[in-house]
Amino acid sequence: MPTIDTAVQSQFAERRGVEPRVLFWIEPRNRSTGLREALGLWNGDDHRDFLVEGETRTFYGAGNVLGLQPIRSVTGLDVIYHSIELPPFTDEVRIILDQYDGHLAPVRIYSVALDVDTMEPLAAPIRFVKGTLQEAPKSLGAPGSATSKYVLKIASNARRLTQGLPIYRSQNWLERRASGDLGREHIGVSSDWVVPWGEE
Repeated sequence: MPTIDTAVQSQFAERRGVEPRVLFWIEPRNRSTGLREALGLWNGDDHRDFLVEGETRTFYGAGNVLGLQPIRSVTGLDVIYHSIELPPFTDEVRIILDQYDGHLAPVRIYSVALDVDTMEPLAAPIRFVKGTLQEAPKSLGAPGSATSKYVLKIASNARRLTQGLPIYRSQNWLERRASGDLGREHIGVSSDWVVPWGEE
């Protein structure tokens, strides 16, 4: 459970309103170099630097077009999926999903509370989601409408624990381990075999 800073708690206690913001950080792979390059978006109006996890990161303003479903944060090994909607007409989104390879890119989602008077961060952003981008299908709206969007599906890091290691063993290896193991005897043959009744 994240610890809420005292400055944020004090603003909540004043009951004058809150200014929460969402920070979205992704590290897609450059198709030309094969290296990962980071890019950040937030639901503010302009580009801004935030001190995140001990380093200053630039987040590009996406305004209200950054759509995020309610975040579920649980303890355990269950795989949690999150969805973020992004418009396809902003330059930053086109860079992430068109010019870069975003498949299985590391993703972080943070929450930061701003002061209602100065609009400055009250405390360091708190990370709520740490996972990887699974898919980003593009949903096309009706002709002439502005409802087209990318829907990013993000899986929590527990997803990595569900991927087993591939095991490749030849028939010779199996016979060395157990002489009667014929599980892969005909694995290299692609055909239909007629086996008479009573034979192995």
